[in-house]
Amino acid sequence: MVEPPAEAGDTIRAKVQQLTTGASTELDRIRAIAAFTQQTKYVEISLNITRGGGYTPHTAKETLARNYGDCKDKATLMRALLKAAGIDSYLTTISADDRMYVHPEWASPTQFNHAIIAVRVSDAVTLPTVLPDTPLGCLLIFDPTDPITPLGDLPEEEQGSHALVVAGERGALLTMPKLPVSAHRIESSIEATIDADGRLAAKIERQYFGQAAIPLRGVQTYLGAEELQKAFEKGFARRVGGTTVRNVTTAARPEDDRLSVNLELGAERFAQNMQGRLYIVRPGLLASGGDYFLPSKERTAPVKLESDLRRDSIRIHMPSGFKVDELPRAVKIDSPYGALETTWAVDHGEILMTQTLEIREKVAAPAEYRQVRDFFDQLAGAESAPIVFVKQ
Repeated sequence: MVEPPAEAGDTIRAKVQQLTTGASTELDRIRAIAAFTQQTKYVEISLNITRGGGYTPHTAKETLARNYGDCKDKATLMRALLKAAGIDSYLTTISADDRMYVHPEWASPTQFNHAIIAVRVSDAVTLPTVLPDTPLGCLLIFDPTDPITPLGDLPEEEQGSHALVVAGERGALLTMPKLPVSAHRIESSIEATIDADGRLAAKIERQYFGQAAIPLRGVQTYLGAEELQKAFEKGFARRVGGTTVRNVTTAARPEDDRLSVNLELGAERFAQNMQGRLYIVRPGLLASGGDYFLPSKERTAPVKLESDLRRDSIRIHMPSGFKVDELPRAVKIDSPYGALETTWAVDHGEILMTQTLEIREKVAAPAEYRQVRDFFDQLAGAESAPIVFVKQ
C-alpha cells in the first residue's frame, strides 16, 4: 500500500531539480527536501477506510500538486522527492502521543497513529537522530509533519519510542533515537541593576536548544512577535509581579539547533526595602526554571517527570550604601528525580547567582510522591532564597 504512491514521476523529478540546485552534499539535498515537505500543509482526508484507505497514502504527485496531505501523504511525498535525488527512504509508523505506548510483544497496527520517515544515509551524516546500525543500514529519522522541528531533531514524544520501519521482509521494529538532556537545554544569562527603591532593570539572554525551543518557535511562527512578548510577560509576572518586557528579539541558529532570545525586563518592586534599613533581594526569581505545581494531597497515580536541563547566571548590581548581612548557603542536591546546584556570592556591590537544574525523566510510583514533592520543595526554596543587605 505504501510503495506505489512513492514513485518519482516527471513532476517530482523537476521539483527535486529545483529544490537541490546548489546543494553540494548528501545532507544538503536531504535538508532542502525536508524543509520543503515540512511547509506542505497538513490536511487529513481518508477515503475507503474499511479497505485500508486509512493506511494508504495519496500519491506523491497528488500531494505535490495540492500542497496538502496528512502524515502518511507528507512522508510519501518526501520519499518520492528523495528517490528522485537518488536517496532511499522508508515510511515509518509510530505513536505520536506517547513514547511508551508501543509494546514490541503486541503485534498490532492499532498501536500506531502517525507516519514519519527513515532516510538511508552514508556514514558521513552524523546528526543526533541517525540510527547507525540497523538491518537497513544507517537511518536518519525525521518527522516531516512537524513544521518547526528541524532535521536532526525529533519531537520529544517520539524520542525513544518503538517505531515500525516499513520495508517488506527487511522491515523492523526499531527504537527511535533518544537525545540526551543536554540537547534540549536552556542557558540563561542576566545582567541587571537595582536602585534604592527596589526597581529592577535587566537585560536577559537565553539560548534554547533542541526541543526546549519548540514552544517559543510555535508561538512566534503561528501567533507572532506580540504574542511571544506576552508569553514572556506572563512567565515573569507569575514569579516577580509588576513586570514589563520590552525589545524581545530572536535569532535562529540551525547549525546547532538553537534559538537565541534577548529581551529587557523591568520590575517596580523586585527588591524589598524594609523601612530604609534592610534590603531583601531574591535573585533566583529571575531563573529560567520551569513552574512545578505539586499539590500536597496524596496521590493515587504515578508522577511522570520529563527530562529538563537549565543553567542560569544572574548578576545584579546593587545600589551604593548597602552591605551584605545574610547570604544563603550553597545548595547541592542529587536525587532520583533531579539534581540542583546553586551558589550565591556578593562582590564589589554585585550579586552573582549561578544555578544548574536537571530534572530526570522518570515515572515515580504514587508511594514516592512525598519524595518527589520534597525535591521540588527544595528547588523552590533555593530559587526564592533571600540575600539580606543592611544600610551602611
